[in-house]
Amino acid sequence: MRSIGLICGSLEPNRNGVGDYSRRLAQALNTLGESTIILALADPYVETPTEELQDGIMVLRLPEKLTKGERKAHLTSWLDTNQPRQLILQYVPFAYHYKGLPWTTLSQLKKSIGSIPLHWMCHETWCGLGRECKLKERLLGIAQQALLRHFIKGAKSVCTSIPYYRTLLSKIIATPVHLLPIYSNIPLRAPISDKTIADYRLNLASKSSAEDLFILLFGRIAADFPADEFLLTLDKMLKQAGLRAYILSAGQIDRGEGAWEAFQSAPTEQIEYLRLGELSSDNIDKLIQAVDFGLATTPLESIGKSSTSIAILERGKPVIAHGSSDTIGIAPELFPSGQILQLKDLNSQLFRDPPSFPVKNLTPHVAQQLLKILAS
Repeated sequence: MRSIGLICGSLEPNRNGVGDYSRRLAQALNTLGESTIILALADPYVETPTEELQDGIMVLRLPEKLTKGERKAHLTSWLDTNQPRQLILQYVPFAYHYKGLPWTTLSQLKKSIGSIPLHWMCHETWCGLGRECKLKERLLGIAQQALLRHFIKGAKSVCTSIPYYRTLLSKIIATPVHLLPIYSNIPLRAPISDKTIADYRLNLASKSSAEDLFILLFGRIAADFPADEFLLTLDKMLKQAGLRAYILSAGQIDRGEGAWEAFQSAPTEQIEYLRLGELSSDNIDKLIQAVDFGLATTPLESIGKSSTSIAILERGKPVIAHGSSDTIGIAPELFPSGQILQLKDLNSQLFRDPPSFPVKNLTPHVAQQLLKILAS
């Protein structure tokens, strides 16, 4: 059986979210009886072309610094050797070019694949979409939009993860755009006991009490997150309820530790901050099970493309988000009403008895949905 080939930028484990996503997707497709391979087209973590087995998937990693001719030769060889029956491009503009304008790479790909059907999964679209964006970013966005319009018109199918991106893409292409959810890159483990949770929380914060709330900030802190306004409002609500909270930061902060220092500088009285750093996937799973809420700094309308928020939601925990509107950027059937919250939804009763929701593993659902799209 000829394989399905996935193409992404980098496959360095735990260093590239789309690479981790691609690897888990390949595993899920294999579980459904498919054969998969992955190509990393511009991997900054390898110096030479590297073929290796990752979690049972054969992958080829091409260095970011290859010359145009070298990249084309390796791409052609990979296609000739494996002869995939379909290809899925995991598209993030900056994954294939440091300025987010991968004209050369996409041109090479288009010429090399010949008649092999190419499907696009757009994890991002283009820059300059926010009102606060500077002129330079808006101009880059115009160029990125032109690039995307040029190359995506030949796609066999197009997918994206949130309704907002589907609306944007539908304006530049005639091909129907499918909504394909993001899933967590953290595998689900067995539930832990209430006693284990209580001990774990006490180990995290030795002065905590059973009534204290634990809120998890997993991963990046978005540059446009209104930290002071958000945290001071949350602090006021906690004070009115007579409760304290610990906000725990886990994982990489892609803008550096200074972003965490700025985040926790709000003059709050009821909130303490703990930086846990990078943790193994096992420990992240345990941590999510032990907290009461997740905190998303990604805007509400984009929450569906945050794999860290999805990791918390999949484990049945509510997530507090912020947004300029009430639009929730995720397919409504994925999670129950009330699991994604805004500050205005919070109250003393919710704090005193944090809700829990059914655990849901999205990965098999996404893989099955993708196969239907590939077959259509």
